[in-house]
Amino acid sequence: MGRVLWIASLLILLSGCATAITTGHGQGGQDASGRSYSEARSDNEISAQIKVRLVEEPGIQASRIVVTTRDGEVTLYGEVATAAQARQVEGIAASVPGVRGVVNRLSVR
Repeated sequence: MGRVLWIASLLILLSGCATAITTGHGQGGQDASGRSYSEARSDNEISAQIKVRLVEEPGIQASRIVVTTRDGEVTLYGEVATAAQARQVEGIAASVPGVRGVVNRLSVR
């Protein structure tokens, strides 16, 4: 009886591993939008690098700018003081490695 229980437990455990392997769970998996965790992490790293550069840039109020990234495509939202600053922020975003494009939705206040 003990051996049968042990084998049944082993089969249940292994079937769970097979599900994890075939669905990708436990191997990076996917976020709620269906992207792999590594893709989402890469996009988050791009956004973070852009925000750091904006914080370091004199005259730009980085706290008024929202940066989102999806598959290397960056979208900028928020407000800047001048059209020149909007172009400057766009250039900063475009200069970050991994950025494939920039959509500038910044408004001049």
